[in-house]
Amino acid sequence: MRSIDDIQQWNAHLQAQLDFFRREQQDDCAREADTVAKFRPFSAEVEAVAIPNNMKILVLDSNSGDSDPKDHLLYFNTKMVISTASDAVKCRMFPSTFKSTAMTWFTTFMRGSISNFRDFSSKFLVQFSANKVQQVTINDLHNIRQQGAESLKKFMARYNTASVKVEVIESCSCALAFKNGLLPGKLNSKLSRKPAQSMAEVRARASTYILDEEDDAFKRKRARMERDGISVKHSRKDKYSRERGEGSRRKEEKGKAAAKPTREQLYPPREDYERRRPWQSHGHHRREEIDMVLNTNLTDMFREAKAASLVDEPEMPKYQP
Repeated sequence: MRSIDDIQQWNAHLQAQLDFFRREQQDDCAREADTVAKFRPFSAEVEAVAIPNNMKILVLDSNSGDSDPKDHLLYFNTKMVISTASDAVKCRMFPSTFKSTAMTWFTTFMRGSISNFRDFSSKFLVQFSANKVQQVTINDLHNIRQQGAESLKKFMARYNTASVKVEVIESCSCALAFKNGLLPGKLNSKLSRKPAQSMAEVRARASTYILDEEDDAFKRKRARMERDGISVKHSRKDKYSRERGEGSRRKEEKGKAAAKPTREQLYPPREDYERRRPWQSHGHHRREEIDMVLNTNLTDMFREAKAASLVDEPEMPKYQP
């Protein structure tokens, strides 16, 4: 069994180790705090530029490093161009859009290593290039085809959405790709006879055919409605994208519906209806029997009152129903 001196020495040893670990932890925290306090990645020229007041209240979307870096860079630079921010202000504002992984990457910059926005944005694109979305090529545009039931307006909108994502492309090639995806029709024939030299020219030509297509679609719909016996008052749609003749169509549909139920069907008589009003169901003879009973009761009441000398001898009233 250990003596008291051995136990005291062992406790002192443990206390010394505990103090050592506490000092090490404090030193590590102190070093981390010192590193954070000394973090100054911008050069002296960039730090000397003050951020304008209008930029301090600017709301910017954040990026955590898991999305397309080019999309985020384009978004941020567009905001800066609209606000007429200088190159140094861009450098100081760009890290304010970082979070999570992107912010961790930013904290690895050496002191004074960020001196211009071009180098800073280039490093950002390289660091997160793995998340870059594959760009659309001219071959992808040639694979876009108009579907059988797809209108020219919808096909044009779908093609424009895809062509915007193409980085570098000649306008003539884009117009040829659009012509390649068209179904046989008036616009396709027009472009075959006289090819367009740009997408602007294609849009200008297509606008007329889109109006003709929408007008033809409406007239086919109107003919179908008239064949079914539904009237159409106006040929244009209102701001709610509904036919103005819809009110008349609804009235006609209501007229074809089932007839309105009667009051007796909606409010059937209660079970005790016959008991409370017997004369309405048993005829006039039942009413006379009830009158006789009432007159007898009144006669008995006055006789009792006379016997008690409560009233004089009045003339016996007769119940009048």
